[in-house]
Amino acid sequence: MADDKTRFRFRKEAELRLLSHHDLARAVERLLRRAQLPFESTGGFHPHPRIVFPLSMPLGTIGLEEIVEIEWKTKIEPEEAVDVLRRHAPPGITFVSARRIPLKSTARCRRVEYQLPIPAEKLSLAEDCVRNFSTCSEIWVERIRPRHKRLDIFPFIDSIAIQNQKLQFSLWVTGNGTAKADEVCTALGLGELLESACWTRSRLEVFDELTPEEVARTPAITAREELLLDRPVHSQEEVLSSASLEWGASEDGPIVE
Repeated sequence: MADDKTRFRFRKEAELRLLSHHDLARAVERLLRRAQLPFESTGGFHPHPRIVFPLSMPLGTIGLEEIVEIEWKTKIEPEEAVDVLRRHAPPGITFVSARRIPLKSTARCRRVEYQLPIPAEKLSLAEDCVRNFSTCSEIWVERIRPRHKRLDIFPFIDSIAIQNQKLQFSLWVTGNGTAKADEVCTALGLGELLESACWTRSRLEVFDELTPEEVARTPAITAREELLLDRPVHSQEEVLSSASLEWGASEDGPIVE
């Protein structure tokens, strides 16, 4: 039985941003074995370290404040554990901080923030797209997993702005899901930026690290959805393109009047 638990904040960048969520978990497992730390394991014939990532990261995304929680067989000081992990971590993973948490505690995400660099020649277009968004009251997208449906992601969007030549937005995370960064970008009419730019998830906010006042300001979110049973989606591009066409954008970009 586990005797201790630590929450680590870490960065995932450089070439390791291309790791999938599954591969990241495997990389952390190998890191723990290499560091010879007393991690707790699952039961069964194929035990694995008892580690939890509260929110998976989109493939190719840089993460600046990611979280992993690890259970230990014996008591270990967070400062000692993070120091050992820093020494053994591969290039691209940097452990920033660590703190002890209760064994039965698990991070519940409240909000995430993303950044996407905007080329100078696209800056004016992006500013127009963000201004258009201020008049929007719904953004419908199609998803094919786990069920084919239309979903209004507008309630999940906390804020959108352009600062320092970057598209910056924050999304609410709920027990029923959240919006995806690429869905928001496509809905704005900036889907072409996804082909060459690299996302950064700059913040991952969890409830038990907030003040009671901040927790109280969390909105109650109910997203509308409609099941689609008659028309299959043939590609991911079709799924994403449906977002922009709902509120006045064309395939060639946003319509600004």
